[in-house]
Amino acid sequence: MQTPAIATGWSETSSYGFGVEIAKYRGLRTIGRGGGDRGISSYVVRYREQGFAVALLCNLDNLPVGALTESVAEIFLSDAFSAPSATSAPAVPRMSLSAEQLSSKVGLYYDPVSASLGRIFPRDGKFMASEGAGEGDSVELTAISENRFVVSGTPIVAEFVPAASGRPQEIRVTGAGPKPIVSQQVTTSFKLLDTELRQYQGEYTSAEVDGTYTLAARDAGLAIQIPGRSDIALQPIVRDTFAGAIVGVVKFSRGPGGVAGFTANSSGARGLRFERVKR
Repeated sequence: MQTPAIATGWSETSSYGFGVEIAKYRGLRTIGRGGGDRGISSYVVRYREQGFAVALLCNLDNLPVGALTESVAEIFLSDAFSAPSATSAPAVPRMSLSAEQLSSKVGLYYDPVSASLGRIFPRDGKFMASEGAGEGDSVELTAISENRFVVSGTPIVAEFVPAASGRPQEIRVTGAGPKPIVSQQVTTSFKLLDTELRQYQGEYTSAEVDGTYTLAARDAGLAIQIPGRSDIALQPIVRDTFAGAIVGVVKFSRGPGGVAGFTANSSGARGLRFERVKR
């Protein structure tokens, strides 16, 4: 379980084993796993060489559970750490940008390679970036030039590349993996007609999770129905691509008879295939 999985194209530096994540915190090897659902979140991590473990159970789903376990380790393992903490890293000089300079960068960005979304938005006077279409878990971006930003305490650099002829504005992220991550800004005005939405209606089944989801066209747009959950609204991003809570980015595929199925791509699973079984 503690052997990193063979890379499958999702991540060339995967540290995920069979159900656990093998990582390091301040130079110490960790074996951990987080989880949660609506209204709950949890995290358990072991520092095996130090004979130390933290288990965290929360009755909220919007807490940084990983960071909370690290704060506990900071107290009990302070003499064992061999690498500095992010908070001890030198401060990054902040460049002041105007509201107009920042507003041009705000929006939703889509990476077609990994089928992932990210949002750039202001919050309480700060410039933030989040994974997914919403404004949930997020990090602050610190400007070091007009188009370059960093996540303080990390090697992550986000560079905004202004739109050019035939290409929308891009954000290029380095330091988060072995290769740069390039996402393009998408327009929130992308809309579909009722007749176009009805093309996606029907039941879709995944043999991998042994489950069936129903897609329905509503006045407010396309919605996905998962047994035991409230309906999930799907926001159109580009042609045959939508985004929604839990399911992440939903990419539809087409065959001779029209829409044939879709893949769900979230932070926890990518390329999860559903085949259309009923129109």
